[in-house]
Amino acid sequence: MQDRKKSSSIFSFNKKHRSSLQGIFVFFIPVLVIYVIIEIMVLQLPFSYVQVSEHMASEGKNIQILATGSSQMKCAVNPQFIDQQAINFGSTSQHHNTDFNIISQTKKRLETLEVVVLELSYSHLELPHNSTYFWKNNVYLKYYNVNNFGRKTYFKDKLIFISRPDIYSKAIIDHYIKRKDFTTYNRFGFEEHQFAGIFEQSNYDNDKIPKESTELNTSESPYLFEKNTEFLYKMLDYLAEKKLNVVITTLPMHRYYLINRNPNILRRRDSILKLVLKNYNNVRAFRKEEDSINFKTIDFINHNHLNPRGAEKFTIELNTFIKEQFPK
Repeated sequence: MQDRKKSSSIFSFNKKHRSSLQGIFVFFIPVLVIYVIIEIMVLQLPFSYVQVSEHMASEGKNIQILATGSSQMKCAVNPQFIDQQAINFGSTSQHHNTDFNIISQTKKRLETLEVVVLELSYSHLELPHNSTYFWKNNVYLKYYNVNNFGRKTYFKDKLIFISRPDIYSKAIIDHYIKRKDFTTYNRFGFEEHQFAGIFEQSNYDNDKIPKESTELNTSESPYLFEKNTEFLYKMLDYLAEKKLNVVITTLPMHRYYLINRNPNILRRRDSILKLVLKNYNNVRAFRKEEDSINFKTIDFINHNHLNPRGAEKFTIELNTFIKEQFPK
């Protein structure tokens, strides 16, 4: 016969255990519901990657030109002014390792892809690559189905709000509570009315614009230069193997930015670009970094980002360049 005392103890334990579980559920279910609501609110926000994702889904089989890079590329290439179907994956703080993951993991969906446009800014090769903990990895996975984590992905990796609660909390407040107008995007995900910035605030007056950019990197890193150059070659080898034509572009910069560049960083970047053009028959250079004739102060948001007016100029020139260099 079972010991009554022991049986009573087990019953008491089970009762306490069930009570504890019930308490946990009572606490966490409302929390979970609140999070689900917040996540849904975030997914309804008008961010550029939503339009880029929709454009890839609807036109992926017809896209022939892919551009990717950092915020400079995001602000410079408006696919609306390219004759062929094009997509721009450029995004703030995005580096070559993320560019490569985007290109290689979307390639099968872009069946007619012919040309890839890459950014090689003044200090690109001496800045660290994106970490496997980069907060935008959730965005890439959710919207582009691109794994930038460097590991197997899990359900939580597609949750957007937890990737940067500070950014998305502010966006929720601005959009739903303060009713602030968000920048409008065209169907390609390009910000058509993004003129706000230090140049507009200064009324595009060179005498009022700061002579130095807060975004200019002058710190040298030979170690990163060697490591990033090796990765660039790896990426170019892949593109050559896939028989894709490549345009490496140096984007327009304001003249105040140009005069403050570190000459050693610039020299190293240019030396690599020279070697790339020599060793890869499928690569062309579209050099606009120092074009202060066509790109004036009125074409910039700040020292190193074009506004939509400047982007229209740049994209039209890029379109012409691609047609001339890679005729059908």
